[in-house]
Amino acid sequence: MEAQRAISPPGSNAVSSDKKAASSRCAESKAVPRWHLCVVVYALPFLDAFIVRLPFCYITMHLIPQSKVAFACLTLFSFQIARALTQSIQIRIGEEIFCWLSTTFLVFAYAMVIMLHEAGSNHWDELIPIALTGFTETLPVQKTYIFQLLEPKSGRLECKHCLMQSYAGIGLGSAVTYLSAALLYTLFNFDGIGYLGVAVGMLKLGTLTLISVAVLGSSH
Repeated sequence: MEAQRAISPPGSNAVSSDKKAASSRCAESKAVPRWHLCVVVYALPFLDAFIVRLPFCYITMHLIPQSKVAFACLTLFSFQIARALTQSIQIRIGEEIFCWLSTTFLVFAYAMVIMLHEAGSNHWDELIPIALTGFTETLPVQKTYIFQLLEPKSGRLECKHCLMQSYAGIGLGSAVTYLSAALLYTLFNFDGIGYLGVAVGMLKLGTLTLISVAVLGSSH
C-alpha cells in the first residue's frame, strides 16, 4: 500500500481512469437514439398495463348491470392464477418467445369473445378466453430489452433508472384502459371490449416487432 501511494501522486491514474470510464459510459448512453428508449421504457409497459387491466373493465361491466358476482369472481380468480403462472413459465421458455406467443394468443382470445357474444353466449363461455389473458403480463421482457439496449454501453445503473421511469407508462396505460373501455362499452356493449383487446394486442405485436427489428437490431 505504502509503495503504491509513493508511486501514485494525488489524483492518481485509478481516479482518472474511473472518470474516463464514467464519461465514456455517459457518451455511449447519449449515442442510443432517444426514441429507442422511449419505445422500450414507455410504450411497451403502457401497452402491457393496458392489456392486463382490460379484463377488470370486462368484469365491471358485468357486475353493474347484471350483478353476476359468481362469474366475475371466478374470472378474476382465474385471471390472477394465470398472472402468477406467467412468471415461472417465462423463466422456462424465455421472456421474448413467451411475450410473442402470449400476445398472439391475446388477439385470438378477444376475437373469440366477440364471436361468442355475437352468437348469444351466456357469458360463462367467455370466461376462459378472458381469464387466460392473464398470461399476457410480460413486463419481464421489458427488463431484458432494456439490458440488451443499455447494459453493454451504460451499465446497470442506467438500466435500473430506465426501469423506474417505465412506471409512468404502466400508470398511464391503466388509466387509458379504463377510459377507452368505458367509451367503447357505451358504443358497442361487450363487443367493444373485444374490439379493444384485439386492437391493442395487434398494436403490442407491432411494438414488439419494432423493438426487435429497429431498436435492438440497430443497437448491435
